[in-house]
Amino acid sequence: MAGSSNADADAERQLEWEYNRAYYANVSNFVTVKLSGRENYEIWYVQMLCLLEAYNMQRGFNPYDYQHNSKIFKIVNQYDNLLKGWLFEKESHLAHWPVAVDDVSPNDKVSTKLMMELVNATKEGSWWKAKAILKNHKDADATNMVMNSNGDTMLHLAVKEGKIYFLNQLLNFIKDGSEIKIMNSEGYTALHTAVIVDNKQAAELLVNKSNELLHVHRPLLLAYEMGQINTFLYLLEVTENGLGLLHSHVYRLAVNHLFATATSTKQYNLALKLLEKPDFLTLAAKDDAALMVLTTDFPHELAFWEELIYPFPVAVFCLIYLLIRIIIFVLLLPIFMLYPHLWKGLVYAGLPIKHIEKKKRDYGDAIEVLKMICREINKVRGQDFEKFYRRPILEAASVDACEVVVQILSSDGSAHSYTNESEHNVFQLAILNRSEKIYNYLSPGIKRRSNSFRLMCDPFQNMLTHLAANLASSIVLSRTTGAALQLQRELQWHEEVKKLMLPIELTITNSYKETSEMIFTREHADLLKEAEQWLKTTAESCSITAALIVTIVFAAAITVPGGSNQETGIPLFKKEIAFTIFAVCDAISLFTAATALLVFLSILTTRFAAKDFMISLPRRLIFGLCALSISTIAMMVAFGAILFLVFCDQRPWMLAPIGLFSCLPISVIVTLQLPLLVDLFQSTYIVRFN
Repeated sequence: MAGSSNADADAERQLEWEYNRAYYANVSNFVTVKLSGRENYEIWYVQMLCLLEAYNMQRGFNPYDYQHNSKIFKIVNQYDNLLKGWLFEKESHLAHWPVAVDDVSPNDKVSTKLMMELVNATKEGSWWKAKAILKNHKDADATNMVMNSNGDTMLHLAVKEGKIYFLNQLLNFIKDGSEIKIMNSEGYTALHTAVIVDNKQAAELLVNKSNELLHVHRPLLLAYEMGQINTFLYLLEVTENGLGLLHSHVYRLAVNHLFATATSTKQYNLALKLLEKPDFLTLAAKDDAALMVLTTDFPHELAFWEELIYPFPVAVFCLIYLLIRIIIFVLLLPIFMLYPHLWKGLVYAGLPIKHIEKKKRDYGDAIEVLKMICREINKVRGQDFEKFYRRPILEAASVDACEVVVQILSSDGSAHSYTNESEHNVFQLAILNRSEKIYNYLSPGIKRRSNSFRLMCDPFQNMLTHLAANLASSIVLSRTTGAALQLQRELQWHEEVKKLMLPIELTITNSYKETSEMIFTREHADLLKEAEQWLKTTAESCSITAALIVTIVFAAAITVPGGSNQETGIPLFKKEIAFTIFAVCDAISLFTAATALLVFLSILTTRFAAKDFMISLPRRLIFGLCALSISTIAMMVAFGAILFLVFCDQRPWMLAPIGLFSCLPISVIVTLQLPLLVDLFQSTYIVRFN
C-alpha cells in the first residue's frame, strides 16, 4: 500500500513538472505555419508531431486511469485541455486529428462547393442566396466555415467587401454571440477587419450585436495604430474606459498621429471631431507638431468665381441639372431609336466598322477560352495551383491583361502572393509596368488589407512608392505621344501610389538610402530634358504660326475689302452678309491668334520644373493649341467670305469650290492637331485611377 502511494506521488510530481514545462512552451517555435487547408496540412502535421514528441505528449493520457488519485486526475485533465487548445483553439481550421495526409473525406467536395457558393454570395451581397444556402445546410455550421487561406468567415468577408445590408442580415441570422467573436488566422475578429478597412457602419452593427468584441484584442488600439480616424472616434465613444487604454504618453502620441493623418488626407471634418474629444485639444497643443501639420496642408480660400457660386441654393442647381438632362434626353432619343438599324446598315455596307464587330467577338471568345481552362484546372482538387497560375498571372500583370488576372484570382485566391525571380508580386509588377487596369482592380483590396500589404517590400527594401518612382520601360513609355506626356504619366503614377501610404511612410528609404522622391528625380532626369526640349520645339513652331496669322488678319482688318465711303469712312459692303461674316471671323482670328502667341511665349519662359508637367504646362499647351486652331479656322472662313463678296457677284455656284478648298487647311489642322489635343486632354483631365 505504501509502495503504491509512493508511486502515485512520484507520478504526480512527474506529471505536474511536465505539465508546467508544456504550459509555458512557445508553440510558434515548433509550428511555424497556420493550418489553412490540405495544401499545407503535411508540413503542419510534421511540425505538430515534433511539438508533441518534445513535450512527451504523443502517447496520450486517459484520465480515468487515475480516478483513484484526484490530483493526478486533475493534472491529466489539464494536460488534455492544453493539448486540445493547441490543436483546436490555435488551429481552428482543423476538423479531425489525427488524419492521414492522403485521406480525403467524401464530404470534402460538398464542403468546398458550399464554401464557394457562400463566398460568391457574400462578395455579391446577395443575402437571399446566402440565406437559402445556410438554411439548407444547418448541420454544416456554415456561418463559422473558413472561406479563404486567411481564415476569414462570412462575417470577415462581408465586412471586407463593404456589404452593409448583407452584414446586417447575417448578424440577425446568427443567434449565438460566440460566433461573432471567431478570429481568423491573423487573430482578427470581424470588428478588427472593420477597423482595417475603416468601415464605421460595419463596426456599429458588430458592436450593437455583441459589445464583447470591444474587449477582444483591443480593436481601439488597432484603429489608433492604423490611423483609421472614423472607426477610432466611434470605438473611443463605445469602449468602456477607452481613454484609459491609451496611457498618458501613448495617448498624446495617438492624438498627434491621428490629427496628422486627418489633416494630411484633407479630412478636416474628422480632425475637428477629434479635437472635440475630452483633452484632445489640450494634448494637441502641447507642442508645435499639430500646428506644423495643419500649416503644411492648410487649404486655400475660395476663388472669386467660387464665392459667387457658393451662396446659391442647392435646389437651383438641382433644377438646372434636371432640365439639362431632359434636354439631352429629348435630343438623343431619336439617335438611340435609330442606332441599332444604323449599326446593322454600316456592318452590311462593309465599312471598317466590321473590324470593331470582329474585335468584340474575338474578345468574347478569348474570355470563354480563359474560363474553360481555369475550370478544367480547378476540377482536380488538392493539387498545387501555383505551377499552373504563377507564370500566367505574373505575365498578365506585366502586359496589363486585367481579364486574365481577374479570372485567375477568382480561381486561386492566393495567386496575388505569387512572385517572380525578383520577388515582385502581381501588384508590384502592375506598378512597375504601369498596368492601369490591374492596378485599379487590385488597389481597393490593398487599401482594405492590413499594413503588411501596404508596406510590402522587395529584397532591396523598395516599397510601392520606390517602385513607382522608377522609370517605366521604353515599351510602356512608347504608348504615350511626346516626352512631356510621358513625364506627366510618370508623375501621375508616382502621385497615385503615394496615396496608398501614410505621410510618414513617404520618407522611408530603401537599401541604398534613397527615398522615392530621390529615385524619381534621378531616374527621370533625362526624360525631363527631353520633355523640356519637346515642349519648347512645339511652342516655338506654334508661336511662329500664331505670329503670322496675327500679321495677316490685322492687315486685312485695317485694309477694308471693297473700300470705304470717302465722306463717312463706312465700308461699301457694310450691308452684305458676307462682309459681316468676314468682320466677325477676322476679329475672332486676330484675338485668338494673339492669345495663342502669348500662351506659347509663357511656355517658353517657364522654369520647366518636373511638377509643372503634371497640370500647368499641359493645360497651357491645350489652351494654346485650341486658340491657334480656332484662329486658323476663323481666318479661312474670313478669307472665303471676302472671296465670295468680291469675285462671286451674281455667280453663287462659286461658293461650292471656295468652301471646298477652304476645308482643305481646316481638315489638315483637325487631322494633325486633334490627336495631340485629345491625348493632352485625356492625360490631364480624364481620371485614370480609382
